[in-house]
Amino acid sequence: MNKIIYITFFFFLFAIESKAESNMMFEKANQLYHNKMYDSASVLYSQLINDSYLSPNLFYNAGNSFYRTGKIGLAIWCYKKALQLEHNINIQDNLTLAQNKIKEPIYAHKDIFFIRWWKAGYNLFSVNVWALIALFSFLIAMFILFFKIIKSGLLISKKVTISLFVISIVSIFFMLVKYINETYHYHGIIIHQTNFFKKYTDKNPVILSEGVEVEYNGVDKFGIRIILPNGEEGMINMSDFKKL
Repeated sequence: MNKIIYITFFFFLFAIESKAESNMMFEKANQLYHNKMYDSASVLYSQLINDSYLSPNLFYNAGNSFYRTGKIGLAIWCYKKALQLEHNINIQDNLTLAQNKIKEPIYAHKDIFFIRWWKAGYNLFSVNVWALIALFSFLIAMFILFFKIIKSGLLISKKVTISLFVISIVSIFFMLVKYINETYHYHGIIIHQTNFFKKYTDKNPVILSEGVEVEYNGVDKFGIRIILPNGEEGMINMSDFKKL
C-alpha cells in the first residue's frame, strides 16, 4: 500500500514539474514573439505541440508566428487546431487572413443539402460524447424496464423506453460513422507546396499550394492518396501533409 502511495506521489510531482516546464517554455516563446523573433518562437511552439501540450492559445500563437515567417500552411493548420479547441472570433479572423494568402486556392463543390445535413448530424458531437449518450440512454431505458418489472404501477409510458433505446442505437451508429471518418477519411493541410499526381505514371503533376485543406484517402508506396476540395483524387508526398 505504501509503495502505491509513493508511486502516485512521484507521478503527481512529475506531472506538476512537467506542467511548470511547459508553462515556462510557453512564456519564453511568447516573449520571443513579442520581441519579433518569430522563427525562434515558432520552434518553441512546435516543440510544445509535439509534446502534446494542447491549448487554443498555444495553437493561436504558433499560427501567428508561422504567419509572420511566411509559413502559410503551418499557420492555417495551427489556426484550425485552435478552433477545434475553442471557437474564437480572433482565431477565425486570422485563419481567414491566412487562407487569403494561399497562392492557388482550390474551392470545394457545395454538397447537396441532405449530405450537408447528414455531415452536420454525425459531426454534432465527438466520438466519446456519442458513446456516452448511447450508454446513458441505454442504461436509463434498462432501469425503467427493471423498475416496471418490480413495481408494475410505475407510470412511465412505453414510448419513453422505446425512444431511449432508439436514441442509444442512433448514437452508436453516429459514433461509428464519426470514428470511421476520423480514422480513415480525416482532413489535413498541405504544409509545403507539393506535386499532386493524378496517376502513378503522371509526368505532368499539378502544383498544390501550401494551406489547401484536403481529405486523406489512404497510403501506398508512392505516397498518400488525397481528395482535393473539388473532388479530384491523386497522390502527394506524405511529408507535405499534416493531419488536423
